[in-house]
Amino acid sequence: LRTMADSICLKRKLKLLPANCINEGGPNSVGDGHVPSKILKDLVFAITGNFGKDRDSVFTMIKELGAGDISPTVHKRVDFLLADDDAVSSETKHIRKAVKYGVQVVSLKYLEECKDKNMRVDPAPYLYHVTLSRRKEDPAD
Repeated sequence: LRTMADSICLKRKLKLLPANCINEGGPNSVGDGHVPSKILKDLVFAITGNFGKDRDSVFTMIKELGAGDISPTVHKRVDFLLADDDAVSSETKHIRKAVKYGVQVVSLKYLEECKDKNMRVDPAPYLYHVTLSRRKEDPAD
């Protein structure tokens, strides 16, 4: 019997797979078969805002950088809330929850810098310092 590893090695030798590809869409791939990096390993992200571009590309970048998870909500186990200026200024529910739980709110530039430098960078220069207005207090939770 041929194992999955043997099959992958054979395909690499025949130049059917790029050298940095471990499979053709298995659990460790990012849709195109390429292995995600481990830069953001074990970090959990949530997202709020439109980012002036396709949100799917933001999700893809987070996955490519190897984040532990992308949460649809903000909770205590979320490490970073990725936000844009509009979401911060309009104090979205995600922003209010981030403040409540002490989750750091960062801009897209944080991810771009991690990707450009191929390492986890200090988030401090990319943090939003959010102060909520009294009118937007979240009565839920």
